[in-house]
Amino acid sequence: MHHLPRSPCPARGRGGRGRPPGRAVPAGRRRYLVAYDLGRDDWRIFRMDRVRRPRPTGVPNTPRRPPDEDAAAYVTRKLYSLAPTYRALVTLRVPADEVPAARLGEVEPIDAYGCRLRTHTDTIEWLAQRLTMLGCEFTVHEPPELVAYLRSLGARALRATGG
Repeated sequence: MHHLPRSPCPARGRGGRGRPPGRAVPAGRRRYLVAYDLGRDDWRIFRMDRVRRPRPTGVPNTPRRPPDEDAAAYVTRKLYSLAPTYRALVTLRVPADEVPAARLGEVEPIDAYGCRLRTHTDTIEWLAQRLTMLGCEFTVHEPPELVAYLRSLGARALRATGG
């Protein structure tokens, strides 16, 4: 049996806890581990890029019922309950079947040439980047912070090109 070792948690300045193995879940730009934390007697999520040197501990793993049948849904709920979240509504001028919905959010066709995107993110900058990388025309309906950021970014881009 492997457990994640007890190791320092630099972000919080305290020691880690033994954790039985769990399930890896991709979420956004990262992968997370859903595992039972023996020290807290509860399920938690851990960023996989921060897991260092898992090793066998010899401690038997007690089977536990997962916190949710859908590990990805559990990770999403936990992440967005911890971080400030912006909810966005955007009309894309591209057919719905050409939008990578799994990475962006919920896509609803409007007609053969466009769709509506409902999504959420922890940073306006990341969402603005993702939208502009789609390579299609789009209109942001909300939030106002995204509209303002895109206006500022557009003005900066025009200045950079002498426009």
